[in-house]
Amino acid sequence: MSGASGLSRKMALALGLRTAALFVILCQFRLLATDLADTPVFVAALVCAFAAALILAEKKLKPIPAVIAMGLIPWAARFLVAFPRIFVSGPAPVLDGLLLNLDRNNFVSLLPFYWAAFTTYFSIRSRNFLRGDIVAGIVLLLGTFSVAGTADIDLYRWPIMMIGLFAVVSFMQIIALMFSLPPEIALRKKESITATVILFLLIVGGGALFIGPSQERALERGGGLLEPKIFSFDFSQVLRLESEISMNDDLVLIVKKDSEDTHIFIRRYVLSGYNRKQGFFRIEDMDERAHPQRLPDRPVRFADAESYLSPEKGMQFSRITNQEYYLVNFDSSAFIGMNIPLSVTPFESWDASSFSSVYAVQSRTSEVFPFELIAAVDGPPSADSLGLSPEEYRIYTEYGDDQRLKAYAEEISAGYNQYWDIIQSIYEWLKYGDYRYSLKPGIAPDGDQLAHFLYNTKRGYCSYYAFAFTLLLRSMGIPARVSAGFFIDPETSAFDYYPVRSDMAHAWVEVFYPGYGWIEYDP
Repeated sequence: MSGASGLSRKMALALGLRTAALFVILCQFRLLATDLADTPVFVAALVCAFAAALILAEKKLKPIPAVIAMGLIPWAARFLVAFPRIFVSGPAPVLDGLLLNLDRNNFVSLLPFYWAAFTTYFSIRSRNFLRGDIVAGIVLLLGTFSVAGTADIDLYRWPIMMIGLFAVVSFMQIIALMFSLPPEIALRKKESITATVILFLLIVGGGALFIGPSQERALERGGGLLEPKIFSFDFSQVLRLESEISMNDDLVLIVKKDSEDTHIFIRRYVLSGYNRKQGFFRIEDMDERAHPQRLPDRPVRFADAESYLSPEKGMQFSRITNQEYYLVNFDSSAFIGMNIPLSVTPFESWDASSFSSVYAVQSRTSEVFPFELIAAVDGPPSADSLGLSPEEYRIYTEYGDDQRLKAYAEEISAGYNQYWDIIQSIYEWLKYGDYRYSLKPGIAPDGDQLAHFLYNTKRGYCSYYAFAFTLLLRSMGIPARVSAGFFIDPETSAFDYYPVRSDMAHAWVEVFYPGYGWIEYDP
């Protein structure tokens, strides 16, 4: 078989599917290049490559002249762009800029151009080469994703996108391989339909199995805080410590709050449970009462929140803050609020809106000054002195019986006996001591990331500080829990509206004071 005109119907279908799949595969170079290439120029180069191969094969040009012709096409295009410059003396910004832009794009598109042109030409001429090229295309896709930093590609921040691309490309390539089989071993029509359906189900089912592990890897890259869903984000209900994280600045929501309110934390989850193997996690009944997980479909006033207004658990020096949340790139059913949410009112969002959900929240937030907490607790902390049930006190002071950590807390707070003094000494040790913020805390040789942070590197991101502060306090019998959500940058206010981006995801600590409630600390 030689030339495009000699292609059978099945071979034409095989070549068409293979070409479509190869186009998607080669476009990964454009995605990886980010600002180094322009999409229209890159796409034009690929289209030109496929067209050149088809025309040369149709003309039945021999391989050597065809390869030379295809090899010269990019340079001929560059010559046509550079040629007018010969006749212009002096500065010519437009012409020089055009040439520089072409060279910048050629840096990215040259290899994909040659791959598309050469393989398409020989695939048209040879059934065996076509089958080999199909396999090579899949290998190229796998190689690109394994070698290059696909985590940096915006399109693949949601695992479903990468899995979907793999599924579509693999399906097209395998069907193309089936159509390219020689007539004597080709499948009959009924067999082809059955094989296609089975193949589709296998690829979809296999892709579904990979969604979980892919989301887990994406969660690790996000520092164990933001977890990608299908096409949005939410917080993980289990907080762990990763050796390295990356961040992006996607807009996830917009919040409006009272202008006189200085509170900067908006909370998604409370995490009260802890064990050394799992890290911090939600205890469903307890943490749901403290901060509901799901947005209700009607206005609701939280009765459980009123229990904090009792004399034992009340909030002296507090205020009521009104907020409005406009979710953009976040789980539409997620409930976000401040400290003690009192009520929520969902709003109807118009069809053309870019918001996935809109709702108003009324929360009670603390306005207490640190010095006003000094006399909040007399004597050693206990369930009775703090007004907590024995079960609550046990959960909020669980620290994994890490005796080294307890000794470290005692060392830091040596000389202090009062509740507030112990809290403040540990807080200042982490906040203003030798510890430094870092997105790359490194891998602990023994697997204990927290110990590696506390005693060795003293470098970590927000989750490390939240873990350390909470557990050091718990080891001293002081109830503390971890909160996950976002911080608000006061400098970004526009008429009391604040944009909240994914790199503003944060973890902090809440410490219990009887008569004042849960007081936020950000170590």
